[in-house]
Amino acid sequence: MILELLGLTVRNGDGFVSAEGRPAIDASLSAAERQLLRRLVTPARFDQLDARSIGEAIEDLLLTLTRASVTQAGSLVLAFAGKAGLGRAVFDATDGAIAVDETRNQLDWVRADFDGGATLLIPSRFDPTKHGLRLVTGQLVMTLRASVSNGVPSWDAAICERVFPRDRRFEPRGDRQHDITQSIQIARNATEAETLKLRLGPDALDWSAFAADDRPERDDPVADVGDALFVAQLVEGVVKAAEALPVEILERRRENGRPVVAVRALPRSDRDQLARKLGMAQGEVAMRRLFDDDGRDAEMRWRLGRSAAMKASRTFDTAAHFVGACTIDGRQAYRFEIDEPLDGYDGPLFLKPQSDTGSEQVIARRLRVLKALAGRPDLTDMLTNPWRVRRSTGEGLSEKERGLKSFKVLDAPKQAALAAAFEVAPTLLVVGPPGVGKTRLATEIVTRRFDREPNSRMLICAQGHDALNHLQEKVQEALAMSGADKVLVIRSSTPERQARLPQEVEARALDLLRTLETSAGVAAAPPSLGEAVKALRVSVEDSLERKADLMVGDRVALGALASLLLDAADIVISTLNSRDVERLVESRAQFDWVIVEEAARATGPELAGALMLSGRRLLIGDQNQLPAFDAPRMRTILSSHALTQTALAEAKVLLAPMLDEEWTTRLGRLLAADPGDQRATGERAHRLFAPFETLVAEDERQAKQRVGHRPIAETLTEQRRMDPAIAEVVSKAFYDGGLTTSASRIAEVEADASPLRYLEPMTASPIVVVDFPHVSRPKPGEPSAEEEVGRLRNSVEADAVMAVLRHVRAADGTRPTLAILSPYKAQVEHLQRRLTYGLSRDLKHLDAFAPVRSDGAFVGTIDSFQGNEADLVLLSLVRNNPRTGLGAVGFLREKARMNVALSRAKDQLVIVGSLDFLKEAVRGVNPDEEAHSLDFLTDMIAAIEDAEGRKRKGVPLATSLPPSALGLIR
Repeated sequence: MILELLGLTVRNGDGFVSAEGRPAIDASLSAAERQLLRRLVTPARFDQLDARSIGEAIEDLLLTLTRASVTQAGSLVLAFAGKAGLGRAVFDATDGAIAVDETRNQLDWVRADFDGGATLLIPSRFDPTKHGLRLVTGQLVMTLRASVSNGVPSWDAAICERVFPRDRRFEPRGDRQHDITQSIQIARNATEAETLKLRLGPDALDWSAFAADDRPERDDPVADVGDALFVAQLVEGVVKAAEALPVEILERRRENGRPVVAVRALPRSDRDQLARKLGMAQGEVAMRRLFDDDGRDAEMRWRLGRSAAMKASRTFDTAAHFVGACTIDGRQAYRFEIDEPLDGYDGPLFLKPQSDTGSEQVIARRLRVLKALAGRPDLTDMLTNPWRVRRSTGEGLSEKERGLKSFKVLDAPKQAALAAAFEVAPTLLVVGPPGVGKTRLATEIVTRRFDREPNSRMLICAQGHDALNHLQEKVQEALAMSGADKVLVIRSSTPERQARLPQEVEARALDLLRTLETSAGVAAAPPSLGEAVKALRVSVEDSLERKADLMVGDRVALGALASLLLDAADIVISTLNSRDVERLVESRAQFDWVIVEEAARATGPELAGALMLSGRRLLIGDQNQLPAFDAPRMRTILSSHALTQTALAEAKVLLAPMLDEEWTTRLGRLLAADPGDQRATGERAHRLFAPFETLVAEDERQAKQRVGHRPIAETLTEQRRMDPAIAEVVSKAFYDGGLTTSASRIAEVEADASPLRYLEPMTASPIVVVDFPHVSRPKPGEPSAEEEVGRLRNSVEADAVMAVLRHVRAADGTRPTLAILSPYKAQVEHLQRRLTYGLSRDLKHLDAFAPVRSDGAFVGTIDSFQGNEADLVLLSLVRNNPRTGLGAVGFLREKARMNVALSRAKDQLVIVGSLDFLKEAVRGVNPDEEAHSLDFLTDMIAAIEDAEGRKRKGVPLATSLPPSALGLIR
């Protein structure tokens, strides 16, 4: 029936799709579209035809179409309303040559008319929510209005309400004029326009962008930047709040004396309407992803509450522990064991992560910090135009410093970056691909600063605790080696899940209390003072060692001591989101330098607090690795005026408990502002959402366009971590071949300094691929497929990982590091279970290996391992299925995540997966081999295959092992 409606046939034998009487039609269908038609009409042996599988295939197809790039410059979408009068207008304009019922010829004629040029006429006081535009060509005049998407007027597609032939006497009536140079894509109706917008994706341009108010901008960059960061933070808060899922209880019962409820997503909820507008998953889909599919985190804790608003009262909330999925009366549901029964309550109920509490505290903290931005015009100037405020300090490296051995051993890019750090002010950005020694650069800057100015104060920050732990360790080692071991280093508070460090501010405060308690001053003071010091010391000990809560008075006293220590410290080491940064901002503390690691993972509101604390800023990061959490969704919302305004309107309700009177007033002002001002604020918020990536891109662009450009960014290009063969794959796939390997690292591998040894059939090749066949073409006896048993995992890949581990050993006298990674949490959990079982049996030799992760585990997700490295890394890709489209490769389509995955190994990278599947997946998405978002996978595979043909000391640089070589036959 589908083929009959489309006028298509499927050829017997090969399933080729063609059109009756139109043999060229196949070229107009994408590979994914052709594959879906073949699957429906002539299914192959492995094709799944259940409703869910077909539905997911269609979702994948829509995703593919959404991401398809039609034109690099972007296009405008225009649709004609049914009563626009197009037929009559074209009939009159062509003197009857095109009849009123020849719709296709009419549209072709209009396209030709557009090719001759078009001008947009804009009312002088244009309001995109109320006013229309006029489009004038050589032959026609069209009256346009905004399209309506999910109840929201949007100019990402325009609807022509009326069209008539252009009279030679036509006048623009004083409207502002804008010549259209972009292409105009024509749709026959509003429905077709929506489909066209999906095809264009981000290349669908906003008509109202040309209508920006041409009045001079207000000259208040401090307020502009403050508004932009405020908007970015509110939008992030709304997205977080929208993660609270309205649910309804389908069943209540007790199991083993504990209350258990079965819930499902509440259909047609207000939250779903908001999610639809913001491009987020509907409740039912979100719950399936959280608890059925690959997104579930086994360690995540949940709660059931009565409000979706952030910082709402939790008086009646109850902890909820996920038990499992179930079906009740044919409806998909999820069981939770709860701490408190919900008997008798039938009101609204929301499922939230327990971690929301931390997120709410962080967002509230950032909002409080942003208020201090008004007093830092130097920072807002830097964020607005860092090249305008760039200056040379005259404090570059001296000849003596350049002659030091510690400088000469640095590679040339690192030497240039080190010199620029002292010469360029107030801000320098350093782009650091994997393994180039970003931490080494930071430690060199710290030690040289204290060598020059022993009384310096520095703030060192990172986005996460793992990166900060590593950075702190290296900084303290470097200080000790340079003779600056008396520098007072204070570490900000650490989450409970991490081991406490002796440099933490609370631990230092306890040391101070112990010293004070036994001091001569306290001994000579009145007894009441000594008793008070002792009581506070005991209370703090209880808090740190037993995790007991402090009394209010003791908490105030400890906070005062902590503030004194932070003020006295030579170096404060802190995460960007810590309460200590807020405390320093409130006290108006200032440091000589602030250094931020992982800056590319931090948002503008996240960076603001640390950047306020110094007039000298060094930001180190890599925009080609993992970005800030949920960055793609945030960018999508902030790039759309309509979506941004929708989110801000929702913020009035969802974020009300954390907005004080000042912020509420400011939000009201932004919502009531002139549309032109709203749009300008939204554009600034989009620009400053990820400042590191934005400024690096702008700096690169200016360097190409402007002669004599004075850069604010340096790039490190020489890596010392990875075996050169691994580095070559990473370089070709993610850095256009620009990442090189140092001579010293090459010498190490030539000297066979690897701490790893192998049992056959494992090999010493730096890259090993346990290469499974494509699931649609398995060899006899070969296992291959991913599984969806509730959640995505691949048991045969887990078998392969265990088999590889049975064939590797630590070299005598070494303790190599080991990491086992996967992009999927379900696979991580499966691997961990298998490994735990094996460690007490045939994997006891892994006791000679050391974990790298802060939790002491060998197994983890790719995301959790950014910033870490290991001698041996095993990577389970999981994906291997017969589907087509971007959805077939799942997380593997994300370039930044794959960059992190491939660049963690120092000596050997073992990839467990199917290269044939990746090839087919890329070919299905991009059959014409044009530039595409999955090109990096093609480049990766080509680099691995090239390495297979080259040897080092008789050993191939890459080896492909069939699963059967490891004994994996089913």
